[in-house]
Amino acid sequence: MWTYLFEKDYRGQKDEEGNFDIPIVMLFEKDKLNEIRFPERFLKVLSKPLLARMFESMGSAEINEWNRSASSKFEGKDSMEIPKKEQVTLVLGKPFYNKDSKSDSIFTYKYNLKNDATNSKGKQFNLWIKFAFNQLDERLLKVDGNFSRLKVSMDFNIENSDESKTKISK
Repeated sequence: MWTYLFEKDYRGQKDEEGNFDIPIVMLFEKDKLNEIRFPERFLKVLSKPLLARMFESMGSAEINEWNRSASSKFEGKDSMEIPKKEQVTLVLGKPFYNKDSKSDSIFTYKYNLKNDATNSKGKQFNLWIKFAFNQLDERLLKVDGNFSRLKVSMDFNIENSDESKTKISK
């Protein structure tokens, strides 16, 4: 069992109530990842079946050893399961940074991987997550994440269909 704690970072003093850190537990069986546990509050936005389908799509990723990347395709069953801005803030709280334009709204979150060997200001790994929402209906369009050199991108845009794409690269 591996346990990770991503501590939420704020641009200044914490200005919201509640704990929005992200503890993640990964269970292995015979050296293979068997289960990932996220905080229960994630289930307010993403159903267990949806989370399972997202991770299953990564299991059949296309690997490119040359640029150390993997990409896979995620197909959503229905646009109603795509989170909206309000749901994301219920789970993650206020963003580290936000920017609005005529077409979209961008929320950026920053987390530090807690490492017992370092103090709270000396974090070695940062996790940046950027959410793009449609300005009209506040539906999630895209998520980009960056953890160390690992980059993850998931497209929820359903302009032509209810398909989403997942891309992971390192």
